[in-house]
Amino acid sequence: MAPSSSPLSSQTPARIADLDLEGARAATADCPAPLPAVPAYRQAGRLQVLQTAVIEAGLMVGLAALALAVRLPDYMLIPPFTDELDEVYRGYLITQGKLYPLTNVDSYMGSLWNWMAAGALWVSGFRLGAPRTLVLILGVLAVLATYLLGRAWGGRRGGLVAA
Repeated sequence: MAPSSSPLSSQTPARIADLDLEGARAATADCPAPLPAVPAYRQAGRLQVLQTAVIEAGLMVGLAALALAVRLPDYMLIPPFTDELDEVYRGYLITQGKLYPLTNVDSYMGSLWNWMAAGALWVSGFRLGAPRTLVLILGVLAVLATYLLGRAWGGRRGGLVAA
C-alpha cells in the first residue's frame, strides 16, 4: 500500500507506541474540574417550566369545573326530549344488533352520533340519560380544546377569552 500524500498523514505517528502520552497527561493536569451535571441556570429553567405546567393544569381544571357547573344543572331537563329520542332509539337498536345504520334519522347526517349513543347506552346499562351525559362530557372537552387552541394563537389570555 502506497503512503498517502495528505498533509495529515505526515503529522500523525505511524504506531501507537510513538504517541506522546506523557505530554498529553501533563497538558490535561492543568484543566479545570468538569462542570456539574446540571448547571444552576438549567435548574432555574426547569423550576419555571414546572411552575408554568402547574399553572396551566390549574387553569384547565378550573375551566373544566366552570364548564361543568354551567352545563350540569337541569342537563336532563333542558332542552326537553324531542327528536333526540329517535336517535337514542336508533342507538338502542344498534346495541341489540337490529340496526347497522350509515346515516342518522335525517339522511343527510352521518351515523357517528348513533354509534356513540349506542356505546354510551351499553356502558351505562341502558340508562336513558347516558347519551346526554356523553354530550355533557364532550361539551366540557370542547371548552378545554378551545382554550388550548386560543392559547396557541393568542397566549394564555387569548385561550381564556376563547374558552
